[in-house]
Amino acid sequence: MSAENELFKYFKNYCEMVEILLNSIIADRSNNYELHLVSTRQFLPYFFAMNHTNYIRGVTLYLQDMLKLPADVVHDLKRGMHAVKRTAGTFNAVGCDLALEQSQNRSSAVTGVLIGITKNEEAMQRWLLLYPFKNSVHSMLISYLGIQSDTTGDINSHNEWTQSRINTDENDVESIIKCFKGCSPFTTNGECVLRNIVTGELAVESTSRCLLNVKENGEALLTTYENERFFQKTKKLSDPIKKTKFNNFKDTPSKSNKIGSNKKLQDVTDITIFQKSFMTASQRGFNTRMLASYEVLNYCKYLFDSDGFYRKSPKSQLLVEIKKIYNCGTSSQQDFINLNTFKVYIIDGMALVHKIQLNKFNTFGDFAEAFFKKILEFFTLPGVKRIDVIFDRYDDISIKFMETKLRSKEQIIKNTIISNHSTNIPADCKAFLTNAHNKMQLVRFLCANAPKYAQVNKDCEMYICGGFDDPTKCFKLQGYLICEVLELQSNHLEADSRMFVHIFHAVRIQSAQIIIMSTDTDVFVLAVYFWKYLANIGCLGLWFDGSHTNKRFLGCHLAAESLGENICNILPALHAISGCDTTSRFGSKMQWLKAASEDFVQTALMHLGNLDLNNEQFKQLEAVCTYLVSKKKVSADELRFVLISQNIGFNFNLMRVICTSDALRLHLLRATVQTFIWKNAHQTQLPPIDYCSLGYENLNGDLCPRQMTKPSLPESLIPPCKCTANCRTMSCLCKKSELFCISLCKCINNKCENQNE
Repeated sequence: MSAENELFKYFKNYCEMVEILLNSIIADRSNNYELHLVSTRQFLPYFFAMNHTNYIRGVTLYLQDMLKLPADVVHDLKRGMHAVKRTAGTFNAVGCDLALEQSQNRSSAVTGVLIGITKNEEAMQRWLLLYPFKNSVHSMLISYLGIQSDTTGDINSHNEWTQSRINTDENDVESIIKCFKGCSPFTTNGECVLRNIVTGELAVESTSRCLLNVKENGEALLTTYENERFFQKTKKLSDPIKKTKFNNFKDTPSKSNKIGSNKKLQDVTDITIFQKSFMTASQRGFNTRMLASYEVLNYCKYLFDSDGFYRKSPKSQLLVEIKKIYNCGTSSQQDFINLNTFKVYIIDGMALVHKIQLNKFNTFGDFAEAFFKKILEFFTLPGVKRIDVIFDRYDDISIKFMETKLRSKEQIIKNTIISNHSTNIPADCKAFLTNAHNKMQLVRFLCANAPKYAQVNKDCEMYICGGFDDPTKCFKLQGYLICEVLELQSNHLEADSRMFVHIFHAVRIQSAQIIIMSTDTDVFVLAVYFWKYLANIGCLGLWFDGSHTNKRFLGCHLAAESLGENICNILPALHAISGCDTTSRFGSKMQWLKAASEDFVQTALMHLGNLDLNNEQFKQLEAVCTYLVSKKKVSADELRFVLISQNIGFNFNLMRVICTSDALRLHLLRATVQTFIWKNAHQTQLPPIDYCSLGYENLNGDLCPRQMTKPSLPESLIPPCKCTANCRTMSCLCKKSELFCISLCKCINNKCENQNE
């Protein structure tokens, strides 16, 4: 069974370790010398595997000495001289070292005696000469006064019998029982992989190897050690013992991406590199205008931070600005309920998970029950006969990889398995929900258990998708029936876009008021964009519930009418180019919204969403971006050179310097990919997209944004040399390149002979 069930093997190994410990205690209590040697030898593999180097060195030597004792000494040890009995009775002997600590050494090693008196070595040596006599006086005084030693006290005073200790032990037993209920170690169905029984955290492969093979790994290390130091003697006993890597659950969580935490220091470093590069170019006679067309740094600072994450734009700001500038009519929940029309609720499943709050429940079964109870409450409202619940997919290859990675930044990464309804919810729900694996587990658990918890009436319909084994499938629950809906089978990864497949499906069946429950501004943007199409097929109204606390709905159809058709047509492109989950911030949402009324801006942004942008369209989009920054329709490289020339002085601010045309082109490609996905959100199937030709690159199986196609610096710009001598030989980079050394070279103060006189 150990080969088929990791949890069983782990507990089996643990029981074997406890048995060794008990045998060691029995050997001392019963004065059994042979059992003492056997149990001590059995400890050794675990000492090696877990890097207890002091025990390794001492215990191995101790066992070797014990095996070479004279026969008469061994005979005496076997007949009872192995341990010490200080009181009458049975099973109460202790090892010689412990007996010594409890008697002779005790009164010399407690606070108030040797401990805490002096660190002077000579004083300590004098004290050590006297302490045996002092101890004998102390023992006679204790005996004369009839004071009982605390080492032989009543069992009721034992520290293992305190209430706090009893409570701790009982809680541990309860945790094990809950673990066994959730995932029995005695099954062979392959579900019980190794995990932490308290947190539910899955063990990574390196942790599993260490914990499940601890004895075998330790035995191999022990054999090598004994051969090297006792048999072949290729090493001395005093030689250092090399530690091995041992992974346990304590090591599994690691705070990810904690690179570049000191932002100010990073900015100073970047500015220094930038200024030195332009000083080098100036002193070398290099074309600084050409240098401005390179990023100079090893990353695009205008669009990314030093860790490679997108510079973020507050997405919700676009919604705030639209509400501020244009008329977004609102309706109270009660007014919406009173509308005498057919109504459909479209629910972002993960948004509802956050709204209900996972940390309020003990088990995932309890949460699932509350989750579907909340959904079923909408069926009690007048006119509500259909509810669609759409979950995100968490595929390995996704353009949202960097966003997912950013959300888990500074969080402890733990993979948790949800085996059944009684699986405990982790204490740190925030960390749990930043992990894509955990969210996928939760979504699959909810979808798989929808028929159990969501008892839908025969005259109502609930559609649910995104969390099944085949995430493209959608199922309908109606009465006691559950059936697949082929026309809603879709390959959209995000609930933000997939929900519009459901909206169009619902409206085509029956004219209705649509209420979207989501907290994402992306959804509002798409709702405004698609309103004209939905209105043409019979949609009566499109409402957005984007707040957990606000009791009013936003009218997306009213916002679309206020914005006008031209701005509605470019709104997804505007949102993508200015910054969203899959693109970097470029300008502010307010700047873009104000510029959206310009004809040339509308013309250019209409190109976004076309996966085959030509050079002329790129130039138009680039001109729009530079116009947003400087009110000038020039290339990014031209504007960059001007901004560098104006600002490279003492108070140089790199964030005011636009990116290169090369980096901007890649940003526009990523924006056009996202716009394409959004504009086709009503289509059930998206065509295959070659992301690696559209601003992304595959790094170790992850889809990451490509920051630049050109090197950070031109190869023809020779950096200052780092010579410490006189630069006579070809080892000097400047001389080798047939250039004179400049003031930035390290050799200038060392009698350099390669200077331009």
